[in-house]
Amino acid sequence: MSSKVLVFEAYPFFSGSQRITLNVCRILKKNGFHVTLLLVDDRFGSLRKNFEPVVDEIELINASEHLLTYGDEDSWFSKKKFFKSVFGGLLPFYFNCLKQINSKKYDFLYCCDPRGATMMLLSAKLFRKKSILHFHGKNRLPNKLAKLFLNTFDTVACVSGDVARSLPEAGNKVVIYNGIDFSQYSNVDLSAVRNEVGHESVNTAVKFLYVGLLRPHKGLHHLIHAFAKLKKERPDQDFVLYVLGAAKTQAEENFKKILSDFSEKNSITKNIHWLGWKDNVLAWMNYADYFVFPSIDKEDNTFEGFGAKIESTEGLPTVLIESSICKLYSIASTVTGVSEIITPGKNGELYNSNEPDALYNSLNTVLSDLPKFKDFETGENFHLSTFENKILSLFDSKKK
Repeated sequence: MSSKVLVFEAYPFFSGSQRITLNVCRILKKNGFHVTLLLVDDRFGSLRKNFEPVVDEIELINASEHLLTYGDEDSWFSKKKFFKSVFGGLLPFYFNCLKQINSKKYDFLYCCDPRGATMMLLSAKLFRKKSILHFHGKNRLPNKLAKLFLNTFDTVACVSGDVARSLPEAGNKVVIYNGIDFSQYSNVDLSAVRNEVGHESVNTAVKFLYVGLLRPHKGLHHLIHAFAKLKKERPDQDFVLYVLGAAKTQAEENFKKILSDFSEKNSITKNIHWLGWKDNVLAWMNYADYFVFPSIDKEDNTFEGFGAKIESTEGLPTVLIESSICKLYSIASTVTGVSEIITPGKNGELYNSNEPDALYNSLNTVLSDLPKFKDFETGENFHLSTFENKILSLFDSKKK
C-alpha cells in the first residue's frame, strides 16, 4: 500500500518556492507515494494548473479572509491584528486542518516556510507520524518562534547552508540544495524572443535581464536607478534591461508606475523594456548577455503597501541556478544562498546590497570588461538526481 503524503501550500502564487514543492511532489509520485496537495488559496488558478499532473488529488481548505492577506503592512501578529489572527483566523483553521488530516490518516505531513509552518503548527504537533518543514528562505523569526518550529517538526530541511545557519542550533536540520533538471536547458528555441524583440538595433546592445516579482524586496528600484546613472556616465554605450515580471497587486502596480515614471524622467525608457511575465524564461536567459539579481538584504522602505522595512526572503535563488545552467553571467547581491551558487569571475559577480552604489559599480565594471561565463563550479550540488535521493531519504518512514 502506498504511503500517503499531505503537502500543504499556504500561498496563492506560483513562484520559486512553489517550484521546489512541485519538484518534491513529482519525485514522491514517481516513487509510488500517494500525494495530496492541500491548498488554502488558489485565487489565480496557477497552483492547480501546475500541480495537477504531479499529485494524486488536490483539496481546498477554508480559511478566514484575514489569513489570506499577504501584504507586509497587514502582518498577522501586529498589535492591531493579533487577537483577530489567533482567535478569528488560526484557531478555526487549526480545527479544520485536524479534521482533514485525521480523516485521511496520512503517513507524512510536509509544508514549507514560516507561513506554512504557522498554519500547520498544531497539526504537526499532534501528528503521530513524520512531519517535515522545508525552509526556503533565511530565518527572520524571533529565536523563540524559530525554536518552536524546530521542536515541533521532526525534520527541518534547509535549501542552503546559509538558511541552516540562520536558524537556531538543532539536531534535526538538514541541508538539501534545490534540484534542477539540467536536460531542459538544452536546445532552447529563441525564435519567439527574437520575433518579439524585432528591431535589430537592440540585438547589438549589451542585454541585461531581470526575472522576478515587481516588489522592492527584489531590489528592482536599485537596478533602475543604477541604469539611469550608467546612462549618464556612458551615453555612447548601447545597453538595455529586459524586465520579466508582472504586478499581481495594486501595491506592485504602483511600484512599477513609480519606476516607469522615474525612467521617463531620466530619459531611459528606451533602455528599460517591461515585458510582463513570460513562460519562456529559459529562452530569454539564452538571449541575454547578463543576468541581474538585485535582491535587497534589509532596508527602510518608502514604497506604499510594503511596510516600513523590507527584508530579503531568499534562501537559494533558483533563478541564479537556472541562469548559470544557461551559461549566463550574473551580477548578484550577496543575500542568503547566493554565494553557494555564484563563484566570482566564473559564473558571475557578487556585490553587497547594503553598500551604496555597489550595484552600480558592479554593472559599470561589467560594461567595461564584458566578462564571459566560464564555469558553474557548484553545479553538481543542484542536479535533480542528488535532490531526489535526499528528498526520498526524508520520506523514509523508518527515519524520524
